[in-house]
Parts: sequence; C-alpha cells; structure tokens
Amino acid sequence: MSKKKTQLEALRKDLAFLMDDVSYKLEDAILRLGDLIEKEDEFSISLLKSIKRMPKKRRELAVKYIQAIDLHDKEFIKAVENSWGLDEDDFDDSLEWLLKQELKPSDKDK
Repeated sequence: MSKKKTQLEALRKDLAFLMDDVSYKLEDAILRLGDLIEKEDEFSISLLKSIKRMPKKRRELAVKYIQAIDLHDKEFIKAVENSWGLDEDDFDDSLEWLLKQELKPSDKDK
C-alpha cells in the first residue's frame, strides 16, 4: 500500500505542476490575444482616418474596390491594385476609366 501511495503522491505533484504550467500558458495566450485585439482596433481606426484624408475620387474607387471584392471581380481588383500606386497624372487617367467600369460577378457567384 505504501508503494501505491507514493506513486499517487508523485502523480499528484506532476499533475499540480502541469496544471500550473498550463495555467501560465493559458494566461499568456489570453494576454497576447488581448494585445492583438488592441492592435486591430488601432489599425482599424488608423485605416479609417487614412480613408477620410483621401481625395474624393480615391474614396469612390476604394468603395468600388470593396464592392468588387464582394463580387469576386478579380479583373477589376487587379486593375485597381495596379493603378493605386501610379503618379497622380497617370492615376487620374486610370481612375476615370476604372470608375466607369461595370463590376462583374465571378462565374462562381452565378
């Protein structure tokens, strides 16, 4: 009986140690998740402020870009992404053309 009691005591100590270790790791994971949530909020607010400062035509294009994402219009998405970084003169020409384009749902959505 003494041997069994010794084994049970050892098992209890091991489980207590594991419980402490798991508890510590879980607490660390929760804190990291909280940090990620805060960063996401900061990023979202920063992004919204950036959009607010954009010229009206770029905001219109951003709205159309988001609609194209919802419709899975890969051609329009690619065209916007290729045009976004152009210098202002070239971008204005591209912008005029892009804003006139009709969005097309992907074949999957039909």
